[in-house]
Amino acid sequence: MRAVEFQDLVLVRRAGGDAPAVTAVIRVLGKLPEGWGHEWRLDEDGGRIHLRIRPPSGSAGDAVRVWLGG
Repeated sequence: MRAVEFQDLVLVRRAGGDAPAVTAVIRVLGKLPEGWGHEWRLDEDGGRIHLRIRPPSGSAGDAVRVWLGG
């Protein structure tokens, strides 16, 4: 089994507002299985939200992709 690393997701905010991207981050974080880690940051220009999620150690290398449905 290969090591599990953070999976990066980048959400792009629309010029008209941030509600869709922020809502997406809240939904993802609210549904993370227990024991999964996360970090997020906003670009300086406010145009992108970077969300990093990580399953617990010992998880399959593609656990994040599988959890996201891909």
